[in-house]
Amino acid sequence: MESLVAVCRFVHFAAVFILFGSIAFGSVIAAGQVRALVVQRLASWQRIAIWVAALSAVVWLALA
Repeated sequence: MESLVAVCRFVHFAAVFILFGSIAFGSVIAAGQVRALVVQRLASWQRIAIWVAALSAVVWLALA
């Protein structure tokens, strides 16, 4: 049971870090004309990360 919680926490934190990193990169680091392309390409990764983070949060809560 403890290992399942640890795996769930890992997945949750990984999804949240991917989400934060993609938003930070798209809005702060990418410059000029590249920004629109970067934001467009990272949008699908952000949607996936949001769903994975939400699902892992629910599972983590259920396991706790």
